[in-house]
Amino acid sequence: MKTTQTPVASASRHTPGPWFANTMSDGSILIHPRVGISVMAFTPRKAFPEDIPNARLIAAAPELLEALRTAANTLAWAAQEAEARKSLPKAVIGGIRHHASQARTAIAKAEGRAE
Repeated sequence: MKTTQTPVASASRHTPGPWFANTMSDGSILIHPRVGISVMAFTPRKAFPEDIPNARLIAAAPELLEALRTAANTLAWAAQEAEARKSLPKAVIGGIRHHASQARTAIAKAEGRAE
């Protein structure tokens, strides 16, 4: 059975990346794409050491989203090619499709199209 996946296109309306996380002189963290524009700012809580790593993860979000789009499209293409050429077992192709689906679900969540 041949299936065709629609490539994942950008539907995001977020501030374009790359974003950066900088600690300000008052200890707050500013996440921003460039000088003069901020995506968010917050003051890390002493009792929550994960706040700074969370800020880094948030700052990496635009690049992660773009990489996930590329991965989803590549996985869908690989599954389609492998199926057409009968070059991989069906179980492997199914696994590739499953991972492409997981990526598409995460992309939809990031774009506000799913929870």
